[in-house]
Amino acid sequence: MHPARLEQPCSLYFSDGRVSENPTPLFAHGFFPNQELRVIIRNNCDNHSVETVDASQINAGTSTEAGTVLTNLTKDRPASLRPLLEAVFAAWMQAGIPFLVLRNYDQLPDFTGNDVDVLIPPDCLKAAETSLRIAARHVGYLLHHRAQFDPLSLFVSHPSTGQQVQIDLFTRLAWRGIPLLDSSLVLARRRLRNGIAVPDPVDEAVLNLFIRLLYQGSVREKYRAGIQEVAQFHRVAWQQRLGEIVGHQAAIQLANWASAGNWSAIEQRKWHWRWRVLRRALARQPGKVLANLLYDARRLWSRWWRPPGLLVVLLGPDGSGKTTVARQLIQAMRPTFQPAKSRLGHWKPALLQLPHRKRRPPATNPHQGQPRGRFLSVALYLIHWLEYMAGFWLVVQPVRFRNGMMVMDRYYYDFQVDPRRYRLAPPPRWIVKLYDSLPRPNLIFVLEAPLPVLRQRKTEVSEEETLRQQAGYRSLANRLPGAYLIDSARPLPQVVEILTSQILACLAERANAGSP
Repeated sequence: MHPARLEQPCSLYFSDGRVSENPTPLFAHGFFPNQELRVIIRNNCDNHSVETVDASQINAGTSTEAGTVLTNLTKDRPASLRPLLEAVFAAWMQAGIPFLVLRNYDQLPDFTGNDVDVLIPPDCLKAAETSLRIAARHVGYLLHHRAQFDPLSLFVSHPSTGQQVQIDLFTRLAWRGIPLLDSSLVLARRRLRNGIAVPDPVDEAVLNLFIRLLYQGSVREKYRAGIQEVAQFHRVAWQQRLGEIVGHQAAIQLANWASAGNWSAIEQRKWHWRWRVLRRALARQPGKVLANLLYDARRLWSRWWRPPGLLVVLLGPDGSGKTTVARQLIQAMRPTFQPAKSRLGHWKPALLQLPHRKRRPPATNPHQGQPRGRFLSVALYLIHWLEYMAGFWLVVQPVRFRNGMMVMDRYYYDFQVDPRRYRLAPPPRWIVKLYDSLPRPNLIFVLEAPLPVLRQRKTEVSEEETLRQQAGYRSLANRLPGAYLIDSARPLPQVVEILTSQILACLAERANAGSP
């Protein structure tokens, strides 16, 4: 019997009472045919259900088939974060750094939905980052990326598994620099839940209500029940803390609507709440508001010129798998680079969606058109250069600024290998030097494969042309800084894994420069 794939964390219990969190290979745990396997599926409420696998249905002595059952059971379960988070939390406690996990802590320290949001005092930020780096390293993780948003976002990964984890360090509780709750008081009121420091329920409800309401104009569905419960059973403290943010009279109305679960009335007045928050903060803490705004301006300016995101370029002859790899790579780099913030481009960063480009079908014979003359080619090279320069600053840089990954399938390097594809004469040396003045990609991957593999995938150009392109791209990879030659004849998951590992290594070198 092959049970449905499980998307929840599960433990595997054997008939003799042993437990395996990582059950493969089966025979290492003494799992043989005719032995019953129970799968305990725990949910967020600590309830569980049981599924039974009758091992007699697995052929005797075949660990492969037995492994398939357990692979289906555990395939969608991420590796536990417990070793990492327990090490980090212990290091912070040993260093005397007060902290709490702001939200989504129900499955911690084993699992998290997206990231781990931690509040710490502002004067402990540097020490907290240093302790995190060292603790992570002791349990096999490496800090590979950091991005200075309102929180300091730290990304760690495990070199052997490729697991990526995001930990956000908050030092203030604010909306676009406008103070909400005093972080020192929130830290002082923290309490333990399952051994993890979490906010006081009233503080947590206030933050869950305001953060999304102020930023996005809605109250998140998953937090509504908890907010309503606090509004009903902690009415005095709830109304008092709302009053600190929006004023006494507005707090009464907001508290009543939250208690009644009237979320539409709250969301319809989102601009009213934003104005009340701003006015209240300016009246009570004008100096702090101004200091926060100046700090944010400096932070954003610095992030524009030193963006945390990446520009990754994929090159290679027809049939090397650039487009397919590019799509998979964007998904593989989460959560370091969220797909919603990343972008896939082809050849040039698209500034204008010109009508003739929209109507242009995919190329089936890229060399059918005759190349233009040298004079017109030079003119077009100059126009393309302007487009690349403008596209970098208006398309690529905003993606990198918001910590996204811009992946380009082809780039201007194609002009040096295959100008005929674009109906251009070979570029003169001074044109190549002009293009060298463009901002360089962070990483260049040149995909190559044996000729039979390339010809099996695509036959848009002749075999002689495929061989010429192979040699041209290989030569390009040897002379371009930051370029890597990748064998794309491997299975797609392996190719993506190789590229992901190289990107993580590049990020780690940047993030750990000068670190302890």
